[in-house]
Amino acid sequence: MGCCYNLYPEETVKDIEIAYEDDLVDDISISYGEIIGQLGKSKQIALDELHHDTNFKFIDDTISELENWSCFDQNNQKVSALALTENKNSKQTCINVSQEPYRIESKVGRNESCLCGSGKKYKKCCGQNT
Repeated sequence: MGCCYNLYPEETVKDIEIAYEDDLVDDISISYGEIIGQLGKSKQIALDELHHDTNFKFIDDTISELENWSCFDQNNQKVSALALTENKNSKQTCINVSQEPYRIESKVGRNESCLCGSGKKYKKCCGQNT
């Protein structure tokens, strides 16, 4: 609902009304009255407000944007080196950047050439011992 609200809900107002009638939307996040209030503005005014809202801007400098995120703060002791952490207020999931990514080793198929370089199929060479 929030995205429809921000982008002016004129085209989706019937669907939004049905969603509220069927109790599919939590009124705490955005009320039907707020949706109707947004429709009370002109489309151009609503889009101009969105254009000037600092929460909806392109990121020009990635480092300055992310330096305040707790998951990228090297001095933050709460970030685990072994696991993902979840910020319960914003529900953002972060990972410690020093952690090595998990890599899956590729497996050799039985009918592929053996990795030892003998020229035989894997099943007739090194694959016999497994």
